[in-house]
Amino acid sequence: MATEVDVTRTINAIATTLNDQKLREFDADRVQEIATGALGGEQKLIAYGSGTSGELREGAVDGPAVAKVTLAKGEWSVERVPAARGSEQLDQFEQQRSKENETEYQKPVRGRAAIWKKKLSGG
Repeated sequence: MATEVDVTRTINAIATTLNDQKLREFDADRVQEIATGALGGEQKLIAYGSGTSGELREGAVDGPAVAKVTLAKGEWSVERVPAARGSEQLDQFEQQRSKENETEYQKPVRGRAAIWKKKLSGG
């Protein structure tokens, strides 16, 4: 199983290499070489696709997609597939972060009271 660091490293290597080499089509064999090289010779992610798009999949061709590779206007972009990032620790972190970033107006009762106080005080 590829870690977040592995996937991020591989995404950066693929995007940089494909754009440097100015490839016109998705070459699964070449992308596989890049991915395997970025992972120190281990084949944790599998390249799949053709034409102007492809994917990196975890473990096997029928595994879940972890990144999408697309060619648009002569430039390759590689984007992480968000659903593949799901983990219990990540979900807990996101819930904690959203609670910390919640502002007064997002809280139903206290938010309304704060807004009315502000309007009444002219501030």
